[in-house]
Amino acid sequence: MTNNFYTIKKTAEFLHHSVKGNIIEECFTQEKGKLVIMLNSSEDEQALEFSTLREMPYLILRKNFSKAGKNTAPLFEESWRKEILSVSIINDERAIVFKLNNGHEFCFSFFSAPNCFVTNENKITNAFKDKESFEGKIRDELFARKSIADEQKEKFSAGEYLRQKYNHFGEIYRKEVLFRSSVDKDVILDEDLRADIDRSAANIINEFDSQKFLIYETGEGLIMSLIDLTHLKMQSAQRSENINTLVSTYAFSSHRKKKETDLRKSKITALNKSLKEAERKRLSIETQLEQCRNSTHFQKCGELILANISAITKGQTSLHSDTGDGPIEIKLKPELSAPQNAAVYFEKGKKQKASVQLLSKKLEKINHEISLIQSEIEKFSSTENIKELEKEFKKEKKMEKDETQRFRKFKVEGDYEVWVGKDSAANDLLTTRHAAQNDLWFHVRGSSGSHTVLKVSNKKEQIPKEAISAAASIAAYYSKARNAGNVPVAYCEKKYVKKKKGFREGTVVMEKEKVVFVKPNLPEEK
Repeated sequence: MTNNFYTIKKTAEFLHHSVKGNIIEECFTQEKGKLVIMLNSSEDEQALEFSTLREMPYLILRKNFSKAGKNTAPLFEESWRKEILSVSIINDERAIVFKLNNGHEFCFSFFSAPNCFVTNENKITNAFKDKESFEGKIRDELFARKSIADEQKEKFSAGEYLRQKYNHFGEIYRKEVLFRSSVDKDVILDEDLRADIDRSAANIINEFDSQKFLIYETGEGLIMSLIDLTHLKMQSAQRSENINTLVSTYAFSSHRKKKETDLRKSKITALNKSLKEAERKRLSIETQLEQCRNSTHFQKCGELILANISAITKGQTSLHSDTGDGPIEIKLKPELSAPQNAAVYFEKGKKQKASVQLLSKKLEKINHEISLIQSEIEKFSSTENIKELEKEFKKEKKMEKDETQRFRKFKVEGDYEVWVGKDSAANDLLTTRHAAQNDLWFHVRGSSGSHTVLKVSNKKEQIPKEAISAAASIAAYYSKARNAGNVPVAYCEKKYVKKKKGFREGTVVMEKEKVVFVKPNLPEEK
């Protein structure tokens, strides 16, 4: 609506009375798509601001305008220190011309690609955008009044008729004509309906002079109007004192709402991504938990082996028994005795029971995390506090820049931190960019797994054995040897870890390593 013909016409009238006789001090740009013309007038720091943004073109008079201290580019120096003689519409089109006392003109175009031109003797000599394409062109040809040819049709729909005869109205005012005429846009017009539409349109044209400057807030956004819009069902409107205040308020409010919408959308998209990942983790934990709940099965197998010890001979591969719930086949390792086979099943049951406890804690934690994310989504779906949205957006951007978010982090004995890569790329990142030379680097021997680093702030300090064992246990946990009982983990100072040319992502070699045997485990949360 800021580039509607009647809005532009009223803007030209307002500016003619407001800036006629003012001297242009300088022209510059300090923001993409915006031209500033500083004026020497009785008002302090008065400036014209022209936006060439396609979605929100405008020309407004701003008071108390402050020029940025840096990143400004001077423009149109041929117009500096020149007086504005008049401001008017060009050829009844969506364009405004400022005539200057040196014969030059400023022409502001509000067409599909808004632009500002400097002309001299009817020729374009300079342009805010794409100067090379316009330089030397005839001004009157560029802004020639476009005639609307009569369509050779016997019948018009109401919408077609309005677009042809009242093309200057714009969509909002055409809707108002249809509403006041009680005519649907798809209805084929007869003479009476056409007369009703012309009558409503004539009334609206008269109302454009009523000095009403309104902004309606609807579910679809803000609507700016120069008349009462009855098709909005008597919604209340915010009133402005003049066209300049109306356009300014509308432009800045719309920008604020768009920024708010974009910030909210960005935040909710990030939260939904986190929610999806958390739900994926929950499903994985639930699946593992279901598989581990058969720990009583292993215990029962061990008990059945001992109960039938006299019937089992070394070399036997299975035991068939009846538990009362039906027959069961228990596989045996032929190289082991009956007591040894029973011990294997008891150990499996013990491990599974421990896994159930660990996974249950993880499930409780991830469910809490999912609940928090859902609460955040609900909060940011309804908040209208743009400062809170901006704060969260900056926080999110900061986290995106923080590469260490790609690592798992744990606290171990002595308040040391252990960092673990989440994938091959993160492994490379951790080893090559985020591990100091004296940090300890861990990796499971004979098995693939995550790169693990024990962060050491002081290279002279004696690292406790408990911290080394804890880091090794974490490295074992995040490897394919997770379910083993005793895992060899190699470690050395990071300076002895080499990534040679041609190695695939995540692949390195170690020198001067030591080996410690540990049980795969994660430290308890502190």
